[in-house]
Amino acid sequence: MKVSQLKPRVIATLLVVCCLAGVGGQVAKAQSPPKFQTGDVFAGIGNGQIQWYRPTPTGNGGVAYTLLTTLTVPAADILPATFTFDTGMAFDAAGNLYSTDFSFPGSVSKFDTSGNPLGRFGSGYNSDPESIRFDSTGNVYVGQADGSHQVLKFDSLGNPLAAFSPATEDRGTDWIELAPDQKTIFYTSEGTSIKRFDTTGEGAQLPDFATGLPGGAAFALRILPNGNVLVANSDRALQLDTQGNIIHTYQPPGGVTSLFSLNLDPDGKHFWVGDIFTATIWQIRIADAGTVVDQTISTGAAFGLAGVVVFGEINSTNSTNLPFSPSPTPQTQIGTIAANGDPTDPAAQSLALTLASVINPINVTVTFFYEPTDLSTGTSGTGTADGVCESGATEATDFDCRLTAFTYQTFPNGDRLVPHIIPSHNNLGVWVRVIATRVSDGQPAVAGVDYTGPVGWYYAWNSNPSLVGSPSPTITSAIFTGAPNPEYSPGWNNQNPQMYDRPGENVDIAFVKNITTYSKFNCNPTCVGTADPGLGGRTPTLNDIVPGAPPNPPAGTADAVELLVPVPGSSPFTYLNGLPMLVTFELEKAGTEITDPTALTTPHSVNVATLDSNGNAIPIQFPKGAPTTFTFNKFFKVYSIFLSPAPYKLSDGTPNTVYTLQINSDLFPQPVNATFRVCTLSQVLNHACH
Repeated sequence: MKVSQLKPRVIATLLVVCCLAGVGGQVAKAQSPPKFQTGDVFAGIGNGQIQWYRPTPTGNGGVAYTLLTTLTVPAADILPATFTFDTGMAFDAAGNLYSTDFSFPGSVSKFDTSGNPLGRFGSGYNSDPESIRFDSTGNVYVGQADGSHQVLKFDSLGNPLAAFSPATEDRGTDWIELAPDQKTIFYTSEGTSIKRFDTTGEGAQLPDFATGLPGGAAFALRILPNGNVLVANSDRALQLDTQGNIIHTYQPPGGVTSLFSLNLDPDGKHFWVGDIFTATIWQIRIADAGTVVDQTISTGAAFGLAGVVVFGEINSTNSTNLPFSPSPTPQTQIGTIAANGDPTDPAAQSLALTLASVINPINVTVTFFYEPTDLSTGTSGTGTADGVCESGATEATDFDCRLTAFTYQTFPNGDRLVPHIIPSHNNLGVWVRVIATRVSDGQPAVAGVDYTGPVGWYYAWNSNPSLVGSPSPTITSAIFTGAPNPEYSPGWNNQNPQMYDRPGENVDIAFVKNITTYSKFNCNPTCVGTADPGLGGRTPTLNDIVPGAPPNPPAGTADAVELLVPVPGSSPFTYLNGLPMLVTFELEKAGTEITDPTALTTPHSVNVATLDSNGNAIPIQFPKGAPTTFTFNKFFKVYSIFLSPAPYKLSDGTPNTVYTLQINSDLFPQPVNATFRVCTLSQVLNHACH
């Protein structure tokens, strides 16, 4: 380190008998310490100290970064126990923090998701380890500024796997970055170049990515989802295109001379860069002309600010870029996060996005964010996604509080029961951010200008380890037993997953809309990376989404679903071509004849979908002027909606003309399905609709 997304007579009636009754008592719980959350900023201020900042809403639509605490590397874990810089930092898939201790011979320190030190990681460092990156399998790469200058590779337990000796410039392999191909490392050597080498085989040197950069020396660098590169370059930060050409120069205020550390913000719109001498960090907009600073953190570090990282940072292990080309017809792209590109990997997950049309070329960044859950931590309370927004907690301190628009019950102590984020990545909960930018200028893509909706969302995951109590690591039946929630008996069990949306026009961090259109329960590892995963929804624009499961009814008599379509046993039922299809159902409380009118009252919702013979969703259409959501008729005590006949083909006697009608609600024990055919009146009269 140098410091320089009917036939009127034929009525499809679904009788759904279920309810959400009162919730039993709570179990006692201990409050958990704060845990790392998306957007938290960490600053390495030297001598084994790392400041932990949290973004907090200011009440006027702004955000302020508040120092929560300072993490400290135990003196015994610094080799030797003298002064050290805290430089490169990164998080593993479980959310643990790793920090390189820049000293001789140096070490790497590890902290859990609450900032508690867990000791050293790895061994065999030669001199001044300065940067650290993870690959999608959990392996770790560490760049060293001095000594052998080697890049060291470790497995997830810290066992040495390899040592690479790429070409250097003015120093060693100071700052490294792993490319999305999971094998190419970009690195700087305190010169004017960005160099590269291949980690497969013997570590072949590759052509330099860029040479002759302006400024004193190149330090920390990050690859953007679109392939461009950001680099801290002493008195400026630079953005280079995929060919290594400089396309943007950023210069924070104050005449800085030693921009050294750099990392990406989870929002996909900003990066953070730190100056080692002024000990200041700036949050800068990536796409805006000039240098637009939205946040400034003055760390007050006396020993030099040498590292900055953001929890949930966008990187090659949790983010992917989907290019959409102009098209007047629907276009689907799939973003998959999987070790070595293997969709059957236990931790693999994917998001399939369908845009109705694309007007201008756009890049869509899909980033998967991981939240600690009661299943991944073995604890519950504030800071753990356990399906309860604890009394006194806020959206900034507890992920569950982002779902309070769907509060099912408020307990006497003020705790609120909300949907439980589905633990789909090694028991971590996952939510997804999707950001679209124009290829031409990098500015945000605008719905109706650059693309049109609706946007179809389909999310798939491979749950491993399997959720406690589930029959196997894959979903093997219509009922996925899932796991108990210690806050609520019997808790949630993924029996009826929902998808919640944070609309693009909503400046709050809360998820406020249920966008589920249909659910599938035959999802296994083969559905990851396809356009037909297990959970779907539609929104007008590209936004943030989170899959969650509402709490189940309490223990007792099992809820029952009695289908009358239009009478029991008549499936597939006949849908007369050219006429709107009336879909109705009655909702009754379990074991009674009492109608439940609350299915459309927050937090509850009802969604309808139609699927083709392969289970693929068909975009719902409605008769002109008809409601696009279910309505409740107080006189007949039924829920109803009219669907347009436009999307469906006439029956010609082949299996592909059988469709599935699906109605889904958090009040149903599982989605209600019925099959139907579209026939002409002549086919019906001649008994030819088959």
